Amino acid sequence: MLAVYGLMIPFYFLNEFILGTVSWILTPKRGEFLLLFLLPIVVLFYRPFHGLVRLKDYLEGLLGGEARWEK
Repeated sequence: MLAVYGLMIPFYFLNEFILGTVSWILTPKRGEFLLLFLLPIVVLFYRPFHGLVRLKDYLEGLLGGEARWEK
């Protein structure tokens, strides 16, 4: 199981790098390429946090909770 987690981080790095590169190629604002240096932060912190938020909302939806926006 540890090997699976060990492969997930390089996969996410590669995936985010490909998405960032393709986005950079297709965007008219090419000066924002330096934002790809934020890639490690996105992969290591944002993605797992985003997954936890989605999991929480999926479970609430399955258990009959209703969707609401809080300020």
